[in-house]
Amino acid sequence: MPAVAKLALIGVGLIGGSLAAALKQAGTVGEIAGWSPGDDAAVARALGLIDTASPSVEHAVHDADFVVVAAPVPAMPALFAQIRTALGPNAIVTDCGSTKRSVIDAARRELGDAFVRYVPGHPIAGSERSGPQAADPGLFRGRRWLLCPVEATPSQHCEAVRQLVEPTGAVVQSID
Repeated sequence: MPAVAKLALIGVGLIGGSLAAALKQAGTVGEIAGWSPGDDAAVARALGLIDTASPSVEHAVHDADFVVVAAPVPAMPALFAQIRTALGPNAIVTDCGSTKRSVIDAARRELGDAFVRYVPGHPIAGSERSGPQAADPGLFRGRRWLLCPVEATPSQHCEAVRQLVEPTGAVVQSID
């Protein structure tokens, strides 16, 4: 049985699609529900990266154990607000944003009480390519994936995100 029953992936471009591909390859996630604006989720579904191309953020997040926001940083405040309404009481949220202060501030403001289940993150990986067509299950192998917990982040949530990410081959490290 997979370690994670359902992962909601908000953004299925290069980073999100590569995460989905790596976790599917590792066999550690049961269902991956993805959402992206436009047709990226449908493309990711057709490529076998995700199991469900969700029609909305809320639909993707419903009943998820983990929510990974792999969207552009400017989109994150609105996405955190949408996640809040559908987030289960035990779901853990992380992000793949390339900056942290503004993303953490947005999460603190928009996630409300669920902020305590938010683990800021940043995979140090990328490519000149974009979109789900560029997904690569080996993108994170040997690359650092930084977790940036704040004072409110319980250590067990950091450990849960570490366990989610490590099967990708990333070297997970925590920094302040």
